[in-house]
Amino acid sequence: MAPQTTLKPNQITISGILFHTDLAPLAGAVIKMRLNRTGFYHKGFVPIGEGVEVTTDINGHYSFTLLTTDMFTVDAKYHLQISLDGRFLYDALVYVPSFKPIFGIEELVNAESLNNKSFDLFPIARNTVILPRLSPKYWTADGTISQVSSIVTTGTNSFRVETVHRKKQDYTAVFWSSKDTLSHRLLAYLEDKDYSKLVWTFDVALSDGFAPIEDPNKGLALTIRSTDSAGNTVDKYIRLKDHTTDTGRTAHVSIDFGNVFDGITKIDVSDTDELFFTLYGDQYSQTDSAYLNTEFYGSLDINNSVVSGLGSSMYVSNITVPAHDLGMCTAYDDNYNQTPQRIIENTLTLGYRDWINHYVGMSHYWNVNLSPSGVTLNTTPGQEVNRAATAWHKSLFHHAQVNGFKVVNSISYEIFSTVIPLEWCMREWDGTLGYTGYTPPSYLVSPSSTAGMTFLSSAMVNVAQLAAGQGLEPYIQIGEPWWWLNQNGNPCFYDAATKAQYKADTGFDAPFIRNVRLTPAESSQADIARFMTWLRTKLGDCNQAIRQRVKASVPAAKVSILFFLPSILDPYVGILNYVNYPSEAYSYPNYDFMQTECYDWVTSGYLGADRAERGYTSALNELKYPPALCQYLAGFAPLPSIQNWTYIFQSVRNGDKYGIGKVYIWAYPFVMRDSITYLNHSTVFYFNQQEVQIFRGQTTAPQAS
Repeated sequence: MAPQTTLKPNQITISGILFHTDLAPLAGAVIKMRLNRTGFYHKGFVPIGEGVEVTTDINGHYSFTLLTTDMFTVDAKYHLQISLDGRFLYDALVYVPSFKPIFGIEELVNAESLNNKSFDLFPIARNTVILPRLSPKYWTADGTISQVSSIVTTGTNSFRVETVHRKKQDYTAVFWSSKDTLSHRLLAYLEDKDYSKLVWTFDVALSDGFAPIEDPNKGLALTIRSTDSAGNTVDKYIRLKDHTTDTGRTAHVSIDFGNVFDGITKIDVSDTDELFFTLYGDQYSQTDSAYLNTEFYGSLDINNSVVSGLGSSMYVSNITVPAHDLGMCTAYDDNYNQTPQRIIENTLTLGYRDWINHYVGMSHYWNVNLSPSGVTLNTTPGQEVNRAATAWHKSLFHHAQVNGFKVVNSISYEIFSTVIPLEWCMREWDGTLGYTGYTPPSYLVSPSSTAGMTFLSSAMVNVAQLAAGQGLEPYIQIGEPWWWLNQNGNPCFYDAATKAQYKADTGFDAPFIRNVRLTPAESSQADIARFMTWLRTKLGDCNQAIRQRVKASVPAAKVSILFFLPSILDPYVGILNYVNYPSEAYSYPNYDFMQTECYDWVTSGYLGADRAERGYTSALNELKYPPALCQYLAGFAPLPSIQNWTYIFQSVRNGDKYGIGKVYIWAYPFVMRDSITYLNHSTVFYFNQQEVQIFRGQTTAPQAS
């Protein structure tokens, strides 16, 4: 039956039927209802109807009648909680008299229809945290593909944006989204699109190179973006000069959103998708795509942010997962647009502890030299990491240190194709570049490129010094170092530097290897066997040289290799099993710790001892590292697939018996997207709050073909 909701001035009655996740009635369940008053005149939740308990009958029927100490008011907000055994089944803000929910556990319950809903028994209590709206850690920053920017919190009511513009068309936008699409569902803030009763005051400071606030064309404005009834994006502009008496690049601003205009047109802000500032340098041109003569560095500071009026609070879903034994993987290329504080605190709240494996990236961290004709990588020692990336990583390391995390920083052999010097790159026999599957691709630095390897090791030194400067012990990972195999099966052994060094070392020309899957007779030919051995030794020596350069500059640094097994040990890659596995050079104690991953096998379900379990055993049994110095990266999940995540957690649990130092989940964006929750050594995990058995009766992995 449909539930009945009866509302009187001081009384509410809700009745209906409760169901378990298997759609069986929840008979005999003792459930509790509580109602709190919240809103502009009440700081926090004020109980107005406390402790009503009912027991469902044999058919799951329930009926609450709640007498309140408060008159119900049209359009006021109330906080409704229904709990079972101390765990919230429903925890939401609701409107009266419609009781239309604006926040809560969407699939489980809604206040208009508490009937025929699946109440999961998610084992972690949930609540709601109240913060000032427009809280700094939830802002984001992004812009054109050729710019780079970062956003970091600088206090509880302040943030800073750093920009690096390289083209005249570059700009950076700083966003507040009405809907949180970047957080785990149980950590997301309430969608609230109505700003009409909000007043926001703040101090703004722009660096030189940005137009003064009073500039009629480029002066700073706050864009109000909404969607009309036809689905079209509509932008309106609040010019800050109209909301301050100050001029220049610093101002105290007060915006009453109920009284804002775009020119002479009043702006309706009651159904707003997002707010954003757009930062244009003084050389900005919408139509001119030429590179600037030099990079433009700019900054925006928002300080002393205060919100008041109705709607001045934001409601953030919150859980606290007990600490478990998994670490988290993050990446600057994936998360550069978010504040590091948000990333670290979300990671901690979901139970991840002790270690973060962080990929510094290949597409956003570097500096460049500019000219009207193009862009080249800046290889000046100490200048490898640009200003925006430096500011972001300092903040990441600070928040990691404060929250008890160690951070392994990874830089790999790949660099974005738009800036990498082509003479550094690995190539096939016919000169085809080694490339990844990105669009545009990244290219791969050859182990034989002295300049390329010097740049990578110097970038690692730069990052290690940034980490040490924030009180962290510097950990560095040489990311995925190997001779590249293109998707066509052709090896990339034939860049000019490799051929020249091989000739100089052996007196022979590099032989043609048509494909990595040679027959035994082909691979045993003297010229090919000699070349394979040289390539193997070169790779091992190259990585040891990187380690030595890093430790010479940062003696406290601990250096590892990320050993990606499918590209090294899969039967498909043929002779790369030998060429890319210089086991003598990689064996303990030649590195301070060893990291492995094998996600191609994991996501294909190849979890047995001959595949994914080698992610554990290769470092332990073959390279002889003590368990405490072995780390394994489990993942990844490019698509929101329960099966994919099941394989990942099977691989995690299969490693329990090895007792290694750390297992990581790859990676943070996927955990947020799919709202993945894990409890320590559990037999289940939660995908968007859906309980999933890790093994589901299967203990045998499929066989590889």
